[in-house]
Amino acid sequence: MTLLLLLFSGCTGDSVENAEKKNTRKVSTTDINNKNLDGKTRIEDSEEPELTVEERVEQIRTWYGEIQKIGMQNCKTKSKTRYERGLSEESDHSPYKQIVKTCNLNEDFELIRGNFLGYEWGQEVSIYKRKGKIFFIFVTGGAETWSYEYRYYFDSDENLIRHLVKEADYGNEISGPNKEIKIDPKKKNVNVCAKEYFNEIDFVLGTK
Repeated sequence: MTLLLLLFSGCTGDSVENAEKKNTRKVSTTDINNKNLDGKTRIEDSEEPELTVEERVEQIRTWYGEIQKIGMQNCKTKSKTRYERGLSEESDHSPYKQIVKTCNLNEDFELIRGNFLGYEWGQEVSIYKRKGKIFFIFVTGGAETWSYEYRYYFDSDENLIRHLVKEADYGNEISGPNKEIKIDPKKKNVNVCAKEYFNEIDFVLGTK
């Protein structure tokens, strides 16, 4: 359960990011973030135009729709077993298979999808990339009678501009509007706010 709690704590904070800042493009230092699936560094030839948060979110939704039409293709799957003990100190360590798919959808889009399991919890993490840059992360999962959906929207410099959450308790289906979460300016970069997701993917892929 400790691991599960870590996965939910990355991007939020008490401060509000009121403006979207656009800088020149940088290459991230995280392996997942700065390389294609073939291991080669990828840098865009030109900068994207500056967009408002609403314009960027709409752009992301358009790209997401294109990916849904493409479907998962050109994928490689890798798995690794993690052992986790139950709530009791006397309980045995049980095996849980962790699975990651890495997909080169076409020359523009890539998708990394991880399915992670533990004692009484499960989570699916989908990381969407365009031209080597992460633009959207969608997370679904649950623990016992609690379930959730997290949506992370990033600008062209991979900084978080919107974080939406939808949750349900007592085994109910997730429904209703999303709740927008305040963004901590110190944790808005994807390498910080999505670090725990990357760590789980790295565990399976053996990149760390």
